[in-house]
Amino acid sequence: MEKRWADAAVAYERVLQFNPDALNSSYALALCCEELGERTKAATLFARFAEKFPEDERATTAKKKAIKLAK
Repeated sequence: MEKRWADAAVAYERVLQFNPDALNSSYALALCCEELGERTKAATLFARFAEKFPEDERATTAKKKAIKLAK
């Protein structure tokens, strides 16, 4: 299963290279990093998501995840 998360992360990173404002890919990449145990990277990505897309319904969850993962 870890390979699927890793493959998905690569795909989302590719999307974000071409479109840094890709809302769903931004959140999905953070989730992938969280699942892969990349806590620091996931925390950064969740925090960035919450800051960049504050109107999104996932922004509050992203903030909470960022704080939790940064510990």
